[in-house]
Amino acid sequence: MGGATAFSCRALCLTLAALLTACGGMDGTAMSPGSLPRMSSIVTPEAQRFLDADGRFLVQPAVDPADMSASAAEDLALAWVRDYARFNRSSLERSHGGPIDFVALRPCG
Repeated sequence: MGGATAFSCRALCLTLAALLTACGGMDGTAMSPGSLPRMSSIVTPEAQRFLDADGRFLVQPAVDPADMSASAAEDLALAWVRDYARFNRSSLERSHGGPIDFVALRPCG
């Protein structure tokens, strides 16, 4: 896994952990928004470098699409279909106007 991808996964996991923790106090009572911990207090110093003044992660795309080769774009598209299309099947098929055979999809240029 590349550095940017690894950071994105760590950042997502940390954010989810913070959100799940913030859903309730240690005694099971709900926490008010004002009592939620600041993100900077629960992430590593390395991750703190990527927070803005409001404690939100500043996420940059790993690759500028303008700098991506056609071959890399095809690889990315195939990976997206392989890993994520099934989660968006109904929306994609609705916009396509019919069923999509994701296994049979191939780049067409």
